[in-house]
Amino acid sequence: KIDGIAMIHYCQMGNVVPGDAIYLYHRRAALGDYAHVILYTGLKKHGTGQADSASMVKAKKQMMHCVHLKTIGRNQMILNFRFENTTTVRCEPLSKVIYDNDSCFVVRGSEDGERRREFLRRAFCLAEPPFTFDYDAKGGNCESVISAIWGFWDNLSPQGGRISDPDGQRRQKLLSWSLRRVNTLAPVSLKLQLQNRLARELP
Repeated sequence: KIDGIAMIHYCQMGNVVPGDAIYLYHRRAALGDYAHVILYTGLKKHGTGQADSASMVKAKKQMMHCVHLKTIGRNQMILNFRFENTTTVRCEPLSKVIYDNDSCFVVRGSEDGERRREFLRRAFCLAEPPFTFDYDAKGGNCESVISAIWGFWDNLSPQGGRISDPDGQRRQKLLSWSLRRVNTLAPVSLKLQLQNRLARELP
C-alpha cells in the first residue's frame, strides 16, 4: 500500500499500466471505511483516437486518466426531479481522483497486453456515453463496474459482499438495506444492464 504521490510515480515509471485497477482508501460518513476502485487508462482519455504522445516519465498527473464511478451532482438530481440512476461512469484525470495523502494499492486483471487493451475498450464503452444506474453498496458499486470491464461476472463486488459478514460495518449494512428497500432488483438489473451495454465487447 502506497500514498497518492508514490502511485503517480509508479504510473510514470510504467509499474502501473493501462487496464490496471487502483484501489483508493476512503472513509465516508455513510459508508465507513472502503476502497474506491478506478480503472487506470494512462494517457488515453477517449475511446476513439490515439492517446497523447507525451512521454509517461514526463506526464503530469493532469494528463493521466481513469474510468470510474461517480455520483451525479445533487443540483442535477434536484433540477431533474429524479433520484434514480444517480451514479454514472466517467473518464477523468487522476488529478481529480487521486490525492497526495490517499492510501492506494493496485490489482492487475491480466498480464496479457491485448487483454488489457480490451479492458480499455470496454471501459470507454461504459463512459461514452456515460452509463448510469442505481447505486447499491453490496452489488452495484465502483468495484462492480471494474469487475464487469474485466469480465469477472461471477462475483462483481467481493468488497461489497463483505457487508453481510458478521463483522461488516454497521453503516454499510444500514445503507445497503435502505437502498435495497428502494430498488430491490438493483444488483440483478445492474448485471444485466452491464452485460447488454458491453455486449459488443464481450469475448
